[in-house]
Amino acid sequence: MKTHNLKKTIHTINLRKLTKPTALCISVLFVLSILSVFSSSAVQAATTPTFGNTAIGANIDNNEANAQSISYFTTPSAPTLTSNGTTLALVVRGTNNQIYYRFYMIATQTWTDWIVVPSGTTVDCPAATVLGNMLYIVVRGMASGQIWFGSIDLGTNAFSGWTLLSGATLSPPTLTSNGTSLILVVQGANNEIFYRFYTVATQTWAGWTALPSGSTPNGPTSATMLGNKLYFVVIGMNTSQLWYSNIDLGTNAFSGWTLLDGSTPSKPTLTS
Repeated sequence: MKTHNLKKTIHTINLRKLTKPTALCISVLFVLSILSVFSSSAVQAATTPTFGNTAIGANIDNNEANAQSISYFTTPSAPTLTSNGTTLALVVRGTNNQIYYRFYMIATQTWTDWIVVPSGTTVDCPAATVLGNMLYIVVRGMASGQIWFGSIDLGTNAFSGWTLLSGATLSPPTLTSNGTSLILVVQGANNEIFYRFYTVATQTWAGWTALPSGSTPNGPTSATMLGNKLYFVVIGMNTSQLWYSNIDLGTNAFSGWTLLDGSTPSKPTLTS
């Protein structure tokens, strides 16, 4: 009975019957509570950083200056990392298909800003290697699997422009070096594996050479030079198996393919 009377009393309270000071205090407290909620939301929105592809991609696409001022980046393709022994070079495809690069100074452990290659676009991750004071880049063009080659002088940032190479590829190319020459490796239109050399001293390309055997379904081929041998790792035609081989560049002797244990759904990476 007492509990029933208490509920009845609570429900019959009317704000108009309260004294003016009491009503005023309640009104002020209500307004302050509303302001506190809005203030808390505003602070949270102002102090929460924004991450994500949309925000970053919009900066890259709309304004190159924004791309160089931000400290993070997104790419729709796998990044490429190479080195000349003292500096790392990171080369990526931007969300607008342009090619961007930046450097990591090993001595100071610092990254430079992003720099966009003045021209050219690609549908895949770029292939790149540093040799001497030059950054060499090979990309697959936007149409028909064309292969394009360019270089950047790291002292002046001067860009050579793009040179169309013979041949075509179904997947991203691979570029490596032996210290005096570049070696370009690609998946051919028939899924076979081809390679060719670029002599830096004469700035000339040799013709394409096909490996005696082996094929890969989706590419790309991973390759590196060690001594006088060119080493390959590819994804086989059967599921995601990994296959390894090498070729002696002095004698053209080919090792044949060795099946490695393990498998991968993505591009293998081989370095030396």
